[in-house]
Amino acid sequence: MQADRPMPRRSAARTGERLTVQPGDYAPRDARAVRYLRHDGSLLLQRAGVPAGKVQDAGDLMVDPQLVDRGLWRTCDHGVFGERPYDRFPALWSHMDLEPYVPPPSYVGEHNFEVFEELAGMDVGEIAEGMGDGLFS
Repeated sequence: MQADRPMPRRSAARTGERLTVQPGDYAPRDARAVRYLRHDGSLLLQRAGVPAGKVQDAGDLMVDPQLVDRGLWRTCDHGVFGERPYDRFPALWSHMDLEPYVPPPSYVGEHNFEVFEELAGMDVGEIAEGMGDGLFS
């Protein structure tokens, strides 16, 4: 950050101030950061006493040794997608193997009508109107 600009304050949202970030505000820090792969960067920060770790995406999590060893990933034969992985309940309790009551949904929002109707108490007309207005997207 350039010396002539104050560091953005975290309290701006609480005080109602607007934060403005100018082009180049973060460029010096970013230029240094791009020299490291995420694993190397997190190790460098950890050695300096900064708690850090790489941000993992879904592909990373599927092969994470700890999660694989705990048996977090299971597969199910899904009616639409065929064999597909899912994450099981993460806690291990007294040798109980907790399995899902229903298979994973076929698509995002598959159970929206049930949730809006049964839990939110909306009627079908309200749900249709909300969908038409883009409320649920």
